Amino acid sequence: MCKALEELEERGREKGRIEGRVEGAIKIYKKMEASREDTIKNIMEDFSLDKEVADKYVEEYY
Repeated sequence: MCKALEELEERGREKGRIEGRVEGAIKIYKKMEASREDTIKNIMEDFSLDKEVADKYVEEYY
């Protein structure tokens, strides 16, 4: 059981790292004055995300 909890915890940390990188990228695109649509497109490409997930991140961090 302890191993399962450790794996779950590690997955949570990895998700947090990815979200941090996505947030940083969105902030850079915004500073570069990229449109929301271009930012969504770039986030989709850079992080291999589908449009729905990229939209969610851009809505939260743009």
